[in-house]
Amino acid sequence: MTHLWFPNSKENTLSKGARPGQWTPQSARSLGDQASNLSYDGITSRINSLPTPWSRAIQFENAITDPSYPTRDQLLDELFGGLAVLALWSLYNLEVQAETVRLKELKKDRDPAVRLFASSLKVNQPAPEHSILAAGRSPSSSPWDVLDVFMVQGQPIGFSSPSTLFCPAVQLRRPIDGVDWSQEGRFSNPTPHLTLKEHSQPLANWLE
Repeated sequence: MTHLWFPNSKENTLSKGARPGQWTPQSARSLGDQASNLSYDGITSRINSLPTPWSRAIQFENAITDPSYPTRDQLLDELFGGLAVLALWSLYNLEVQAETVRLKELKKDRDPAVRLFASSLKVNQPAPEHSILAAGRSPSSSPWDVLDVFMVQGQPIGFSSPSTLFCPAVQLRRPIDGVDWSQEGRFSNPTPHLTLKEHSQPLANWLE
């Protein structure tokens, strides 16, 4: 099976290299012309963030604070669905684990790939104001330096976010047993699957 790495073009204006993997220099104008010729037919979602390692976490903050954010409804459904799993794990007999990630330590890891990725995360960290935990922090540290990755039944479901408590994973590898709002490869709105009597008070207690 083959996969397209880039969108189709209405008109290909760039010359190809002599062999696969060979790069050819292009002017800024020619690259701009190529960008304007990209075809986005069939795309149903909107791209609304810059490509940084933290863009997804900031998207959830924007969804909360901006009522007109383009993908707000979907993001809030994912956020609430993930929070419901963490809050109600005992009622659903889920095995939840959390692994702490410290970026400053990972920047010194033996694996060069880990060091590079951790360095990229550190350099591109959101500003301290993108956090409800910013007050009282040392000027040399950031609320984004230490995070927790959450796993349920052995699969990662997201990580702790200083700005929104939780940032759900982009995609769930498989549905979570007993959690009906995890069936579509991501969390959905949990409300239709919860009852006021059984779930509302435990959920409220956890959030508090």
